Amino acid sequence: GRGPTGTLHPQPQHRTTPPLDGTKMNNFTKCDISRDYQPPNNDWGKAGLLVGHDSSLKDLRLGHLWDYFGGITKEALEPFWRGVAKNTSIEKLVLDRYHLFGGTKFFTIMCPFFEQNRNLKTLEVYSITNDIDDKGAKALGKCLGRSESLTNLKINSNTNIKKGWGSIFEYFKSAHCRLAYLSLFENRMDDDSARLLADALAKNTTLKTLDLGKNLLIKSAGWGGIFRYLQNPTCSLENLRLHHNRLDGAAIASLVASLADNTTMKKLSLRHNYGWVASEWYVAFMSLLKSHNSALEELDLSCVEIDDRTVVGLANSLTDNVRLKHLLIGDPHFNMGEEAIWAFSRVVCDKSSIMGTYHSNHTLQRVTGHLSHHNIQPYLDVNRENNSIGDKRRRKIIMTHFGASGADVQQFCDMDLKALPHAIAWMAKDYYGFTALFESLPVIFSLLGDH
Repeated sequence: GRGPTGTLHPQPQHRTTPPLDGTKMNNFTKCDISRDYQPPNNDWGKAGLLVGHDSSLKDLRLGHLWDYFGGITKEALEPFWRGVAKNTSIEKLVLDRYHLFGGTKFFTIMCPFFEQNRNLKTLEVYSITNDIDDKGAKALGKCLGRSESLTNLKINSNTNIKKGWGSIFEYFKSAHCRLAYLSLFENRMDDDSARLLADALAKNTTLKTLDLGKNLLIKSAGWGGIFRYLQNPTCSLENLRLHHNRLDGAAIASLVASLADNTTMKKLSLRHNYGWVASEWYVAFMSLLKSHNSALEELDLSCVEIDDRTVVGLANSLTDNVRLKHLLIGDPHFNMGEEAIWAFSRVVCDKSSIMGTYHSNHTLQRVTGHLSHHNIQPYLDVNRENNSIGDKRRRKIIMTHFGASGADVQQFCDMDLKALPHAIAWMAKDYYGFTALFESLPVIFSLLGDH
C-alpha cells in the first residue's frame, strides 16, 4: 500500500526486495529501489546504511526516482550513496534511468565500492537526457579502473557524453580488465569516439560480445577503425551487434574484409540497418560466406533491403560453407519467391543424385523468410540433429533416394555382390534406415527379377 510519504511499498506477501524501514534485510538477495519502492520518511541515509551492511544482497537496482518523486535532490541522495559504497557483496548494480545529476558526485562517492568489491560482475547504466556528462564519464572511468572483477558493462542511451568516452575506454586497455560483455547501445557516439574505442579494443584480449547498436553518428571512417580491430591477432570477439545503424557500402566492405581472416567471430547482427541497397552489400557477404576462413555461425540480415536475386546469391554462397548455422533474412512481410526457395532447397539437399545429396550443406540449421511451410524444413531439421556429418548425409540420402517410391533402389541392383551386404548394413543400421529399406524391398525384388 501507500506509505506515509505517498510512495508505494510492496505488500509483504509479494515483496521481493528488502524493507528499508530499519528492520533486518536478511535472506533478500535483490533490492529494487525505484519510484515504487523508497524508504519511509525519505530517510535515504538510513536506507544506505542498511544496504551497505547487508552481506546477503547480490543485486541492487536503482531507478526512476525523479519520475514519481520529483522533489529529490543530490544532497538528499549523497548519504545513501555513501552507505551503498560500503557493500562488498553486491554482484550486480543497475542504474535504470536513475538520476545521477551529471554523474560526477555519484561515481566519486562510489569509487571505494568499485575498488573494494571483488564480487561485482555486472554494471548497467541506462541513462536519459541530462544524465552522465563528460565530467561524470571521467569519474565513471576512474571507478572502472579500480574494478578488477567486472565482466559485464552496459552504458546505454546516453546522449550527453561527448568527449568523455576516452576516460571510459581507457579501462579497456588495463591489464586487469576482465570485460567479456560490453554494450554501448544508442549513445550518439561519433567518429572521434569510435576511434578512441578502436584504440582501446586493440589492447583488449577478453571481450567476447560488443553491442554498438543505434549509434547513427558514426560514419564509414569511424566504423573502419573499429573493424580493423577484428584483424588484430589478439582479438577475442565472438559476437558483434551492429543493429539499427546506417552502415554504407564502404563500411560494409571494411567489415567483410576484416572478417575474412578472423577466426573468432561467430555471431554478427546487422538487422535494421537503414538505407542499404541490396546490390551494395550482398556481393560482399557472398564472398565472405564462400570463404573457408569464415568463422561465422549466425548472420542476422533481417529487416534490411533484400530481394529474391539477393537471396539466391546468399544461398549459392553456402554450398560449401561448413560453419554458418543460422541465417536471418527479410522481414515479417518478406516472402521468398520460388527461385529463392529452390536455391536453398538445392543447398541443404541436392536431390539430383546420391553424390549430390552427399555433398550438400549439412550445417545450416535455420533460415528465416517463411521457409517452414516448404519441403526445405525437414532437411534443416536433420542438420539440427546432434549427429555426425556422416549420419546427416546418410539420413538425407535415405530420405531422398530410398523408400516406398524406390526411386534409386536400382543402385542396389547394379552393385557388386561383395559391396551389397555393406550397403544394406549401412542403410539399415537404425530404425529409420531399416524401415526405409523394408519399404524398398518389393521394388528391389522386382528389379532383381527383371535381371
